[in-house]
Amino acid sequence: KGNRIVIPHRDVDGNLIGIKGRALNQFEIDNGYKYLPISVQDVLYNHPTHGNLYGIHQNIEVIKKLGKAIIFESEKSVMQIETMFPNNNFSLATSGSTISQQQVRMLLDLNINEVIIAFDKEFEDEDSPQAKAYMKKILKIGRKFSNYIQTNVIWDSHGLIEYKSSPSDFGKDTLISLMKSKQEIRSKE
Repeated sequence: KGNRIVIPHRDVDGNLIGIKGRALNQFEIDNGYKYLPISVQDVLYNHPTHGNLYGIHQNIEVIKKLGKAIIFESEKSVMQIETMFPNNNFSLATSGSTISQQQVRMLLDLNINEVIIAFDKEFEDEDSPQAKAYMKKILKIGRKFSNYIQTNVIWDSHGLIEYKSSPSDFGKDTLISLMKSKQEIRSKE
């Protein structure tokens, strides 16, 4: 009814914990209402997104089998990966551009060997102050894992994706190219 894509959020056991709506109306997106909780019969289905990883219930077995997970910002990316790799979806989403300690713990508890950070591209020029600030942010996120498991980041140095885009937005071939050039984040030591 609100012209939104409905996105159910489930915990690791498959329990419904919240429902988000992704706006399709450009005026809502332009005014900062891209994602909002959905109401059904006057019940608001919001939840603290920092306490869950979107896709964990659906993709946990593949993640454990492969021993790795790729972490995106948005639920859309997890759905795109499902289309690209329907039997090997090892993706999850943080539902934002940060990762909480609870989300880090959830990942480490899966006993994986590798995490790949694939957040949206937040720079246009790789040599800009904006890119350097973004790199600092990504390093800070990566170092939450790098003392425990191999930690890589997808960093678009070749202009394969656009500013504000996810590494999954330009199709399977582009994502594979980005994955081939992923860079390791090491601990501070």
